[in-house]
Amino acid sequence: MKARESGRRGKILLVALVVCVSLTSSAFWLGQQIKSPEQRAAEADPPEYTEVTAVVESRTLMDSVQIRGSVAYESGARVDAGEVAGAGRLVVTDIGVGAGDEVKSGQVLVEVAERPILVLEGEISAFRDLAPGLEGDDVAQLQAALTELGHSIGDQEGHYGASTASAVRSLYAELGYDAIEAGDGAVSGPMVPLSEIVFAVDLPVTVDAVSVTVNDVVAPGEPLLSLAQGNLGVGGEVSLLDAEEIEPGMKVLLSADGEELEGAVAAIEMPETEPEELADGGEGGEVPVLHVRAEVPPEWQEAEVWLTVVLSETDGDVMAVPQTAVYTSADGATSVLRKASDGSEKVPVELGSTGDGYIQVIAPDLAVGDTVVVGQR
Repeated sequence: MKARESGRRGKILLVALVVCVSLTSSAFWLGQQIKSPEQRAAEADPPEYTEVTAVVESRTLMDSVQIRGSVAYESGARVDAGEVAGAGRLVVTDIGVGAGDEVKSGQVLVEVAERPILVLEGEISAFRDLAPGLEGDDVAQLQAALTELGHSIGDQEGHYGASTASAVRSLYAELGYDAIEAGDGAVSGPMVPLSEIVFAVDLPVTVDAVSVTVNDVVAPGEPLLSLAQGNLGVGGEVSLLDAEEIEPGMKVLLSADGEELEGAVAAIEMPETEPEELADGGEGGEVPVLHVRAEVPPEWQEAEVWLTVVLSETDGDVMAVPQTAVYTSADGATSVLRKASDGSEKVPVELGSTGDGYIQVIAPDLAVGDTVVVGQR
């Protein structure tokens, strides 16, 4: 009985051993089949590199600096709201002009609390109410503007007398308003309040921008609109390194809204900060400013403008290859690898101008249309 039990236990142990060995073998086989991406990559065949080529071209090479530009008038006059006698609030009641409009002497620009702000030609900015009895260059300027508009002035130049007062009353009547009568401290008669007059040089001028709309409530001194004077100017900020390469007279290519035109560098405005301080980042964000001389259309004020300053340019087309196609040997000799049906051959070249990632190559054994090696991938 004991012998049979002993034999049975032996068979059970043998079966268990066989199962264990079988499981171990299966786990080993599965471990061999499951591989990480790194293992697969390591066991893969090495990649085959192919040569990257380019064609020898005939092209004009241009070394340039491109910056974002802005368009603005050379100078201008800001029209601000002023106190209006008897007005509880300064409400914009009418706007007579829009951005881009051309205005002339004697024209109403905007109306605040139903009182006009008009423009007259003159070099002296308005600084006081002009009323009967006053004298000065600003009075003479008013008289000249009234005369230009066809009003007769018989007063002594620079003296606000009866005929000047009559001309002022007539001007307001023509515009559809009653002139305000002078109050204390002056001879009675119509006056031109400081809040109702803007003097501008070289009329007509263009409205640069309008800052308000009808029914806006404004405060004294708040800007209403601005008048642009002079020519449209183009400029942009450049880095110190680029500024050192740019010189007045260099050609500038301007582009905006799909249009292109040509100008020239007028000047480079360097900040007052010392150059070594600018190299370290400057103070207060100071950077050189490029000024461009060009005839740009008024609509470019609202567009994104790009300026390309031409530092150098070849005189017509030259034979050129990508700069990465040129190899330099230890002795300083330069060459390109020309692709042929039976392989590649080294062709010695001399180098010339650069621009736009290309370089001029001079070689009697190289021709436009040849294929050269620029790298591998």
